[in-house]
Parts: sequence; C-alpha cells; structure tokens
Amino acid sequence: MSDSTDYQSAVEALSPTMVERLRAGVATGRWPDGRPLSQEQKENSLQAIIAWEQVHLPEEERTGYLPPKDPPSGRGGSNDSARLAQGDEAASEETLRWVDKKES
Repeated sequence: MSDSTDYQSAVEALSPTMVERLRAGVATGRWPDGRPLSQEQKENSLQAIIAWEQVHLPEEERTGYLPPKDPPSGRGGSNDSARLAQGDEAASEETLRWVDKKES
C-alpha cells in the first residue's frame, strides 16, 4: 500500500468529532488541552479536514465553498462573450485599480 493510500484511508476513518477538534485547533491555533499548534500542524490539520470533507460532505458544506454567482442583469455570463465578438466596447470595459501595499 502506498503512503497516499494509507493517508487517505486514515483521513476517511476520522470521526466527525475528531474533524471538529481539528477545525477548532486550526481556528484557535491551540489543541483542546491548550497547547499551541505549530505551523506544520495547522497545515496538516487543514489538509486532513479538506480531504475528509471531500469524502463525507456535500460540496456546499465543504471548507472554502463559494456558491455560484448569478451575473448582474445586463452583464456577465455568456452574453459578454457574444457582445465582445460583435465588437461591443462596453462589454470589455472594466476598471482595475492597483494598490501598492507598501504605501497603504
């Protein structure tokens, strides 16, 4: 058995209670007993949470899920592609603002 198969099996076997403890640890930066998580422990815990959710939760309940956006009326969606193909200048206009974080 490969390491990735062992890891996936271990993650899939986590109980919901264990996953909640991992979530709390990542969110607070501490284990339930109060000890701080190292950066590596935070990263590994978050990876395990995401892998577990992939198997056990519907997409809309997973960490990082963003619902699809409905395009505002008159803009967005496949209509813009058609408008651009026809040379509609308004469809291609967007304002970009660059911010230099050093100056903020």
